[in-house]
Amino acid sequence: MSGLALSARSGRRLGGSRKYDLYLRRALFAWLMVFVIGGIIMILGPFTGEHTSGYLLGYLGVSVGLGIVLFIISPKRKRTTARRLIIFLLGMLLLLLAITTDHGNMQLEGLFFGALISLTHFAVIHYAIAKIIGPLVFGRVWCGWACWYAALFDQMPFKRSHGRINGRWGWLRYVHFALSMGLVLVFWFGYGYRDGVDGLSGLYWFLTGFLLYLLLGFILAVILKDNRAFCKYACPITVLLKASS
Repeated sequence: MSGLALSARSGRRLGGSRKYDLYLRRALFAWLMVFVIGGIIMILGPFTGEHTSGYLLGYLGVSVGLGIVLFIISPKRKRTTARRLIIFLLGMLLLLLAITTDHGNMQLEGLFFGALISLTHFAVIHYAIAKIIGPLVFGRVWCGWACWYAALFDQMPFKRSHGRINGRWGWLRYVHFALSMGLVLVFWFGYGYRDGVDGLSGLYWFLTGFLLYLLLGFILAVILKDNRAFCKYACPITVLLKASS
């Protein structure tokens, strides 16, 4: 019996040692990624030409690095919390960049205005990379790791999703998509309005749409007790994502 007990204790020690080694390797890899990202930031920083861009790049490096560390070394049961932190840091950074870099309206209406102006417009390129071509390769990485709406909705108190509700709730996204497109077409062809994507007016469009999306998302989350209710049922961008992913 003593031999069996000794063997069991030895097995537990060996298992604990292996877990520690795995944890250590993950941590070392994670911090290696931090230094790699930090190195890239240091190399690119002097070429930005603007202090604001340098600060934002620094924030990007720190947030991505810490997020990678937390996600890799966290136990599986804690990775949801780590992912929420990562998407919050990245989502807020991308929102700040969208507001401060003079790229105008990054809402869906900006895509439609931009496409009517030129298929090489920044808004069109952004949507093509992040929400049309990107999902073909990486799936819905935007929704899970970078969307500024999801970054805020994930901080609400309804941590457990109850799945999707049966019925016609999913049609909300198509109605939303059609209303956004129709609004742009009416302004463009009916009133000759061309200022919905660029400059200060484009920024006003973006911020107005952002606040309206947030309000709708918070209302749906409270009614359905689901943080991601807006993402599941009302986000018009998912129309593009469903087609590409």
